[in-house]
Amino acid sequence: TLDTLVPKKSETEFLPITLSYFHPAGGFGRLVGTCVSQEVQRVGQPGDPEQDGFVLVDAAAGYRLPKRMGVLSAEIRNVFDQDFDFVDESNRFPGDIRRQFSPLFLPQRTYVLRLTMSF
Repeated sequence: TLDTLVPKKSETEFLPITLSYFHPAGGFGRLVGTCVSQEVQRVGQPGDPEQDGFVLVDAAAGYRLPKRMGVLSAEIRNVFDQDFDFVDESNRFPGDIRRQFSPLFLPQRTYVLRLTMSF
């Protein structure tokens, strides 16, 4: 049933560690490692809570356009395609549609190409 999917209680801890490099000519790079630990007790689930822990690595490289016109970047999220079972907090705020399209952690490798312009 749907009740067994809803968490009764969840405790989540995560620690992101970021290494960034910025070149004077406009190039930059970023590497982020995030350690995540979560304990979930679901409604109607007897016994001990489910536990999951994992480490995610994200990487990005980009270039700041001349005269600060914008930034072009390429990102890889979940570089090592780490598989995990994570209960997002979006179930607590069903009316907040932003979390449905922007989860905290992505369960598969994802590529993002981004161009941000400023005029």
